[in-house]
Amino acid sequence: DKFEVKELDRFNGLPPEIKLVVESLKITHNYPLEMILPAVLSTINFATCPLIDVHAPMFNEDYIMQTGIWTLGMAPSGKTKSSIYSIMNKPITDWQRNLSLAQADTEQTYEFELAVYKKNYKQIIDDKTLDDQDKARAFKNLGFEPESPPGSCYIVPTATLNALIDTLNKVPFCAIRNDEGSEFFHGYAMKEDNLKQTVSTMSSLFTGSPIARLTGVKESNAEIHDRRFSMFFLTQPGNADFLNSAYLR
Repeated sequence: DKFEVKELDRFNGLPPEIKLVVESLKITHNYPLEMILPAVLSTINFATCPLIDVHAPMFNEDYIMQTGIWTLGMAPSGKTKSSIYSIMNKPITDWQRNLSLAQADTEQTYEFELAVYKKNYKQIIDDKTLDDQDKARAFKNLGFEPESPPGSCYIVPTATLNALIDTLNKVPFCAIRNDEGSEFFHGYAMKEDNLKQTVSTMSSLFTGSPIARLTGVKESNAEIHDRRFSMFFLTQPGNADFLNSAYLR
């Protein structure tokens, strides 16, 4: 039978498939709609943000807008935040675990080849019997450093700015997903001294602009281009006071 949920009238603008998922979760688990919708949309967005961009000529003729969605659900403690998070996060964690297992052999092979390359490189550097021409020939025979395989971690392991940048340095898209949003909102990245850099980086990601990758070595600093990012937090209303920051206005 067709679900009949009067509360869903205000969500009639949703595509039928998404509305059906929202209805099903409401009927089977009786979750608050304000928690269901951001959880569903963020899960769909994780899968689609690297695939879909939007041409937005209202800004300028060539402007391309990325489609990452940043969602925040708020509910008092005990209002099924962790439960809805677990249900909607399971397909993503299952996919990432299977991907990691599939790439395990490739990553081990890369680590072995890289260790051999570094050992041989150091031997050439340290060999006092070789003149500059001999070393040049030895480096040419050694070839280039092995290329690292594609990353397999698409969920940022800790909700910090450095972890986000490190993840995006290895994969073309990723997400921060956390049912305890206070870990991020009250953490290092959102402290007043760091908030300006965090907001600047997030703004760049939201518009699809390059972001800085700091290595600690001036000559090695670089930019990461063309990355996509989705974000989903659940938290208690009292933990959202960061929204009052002047940097976010």
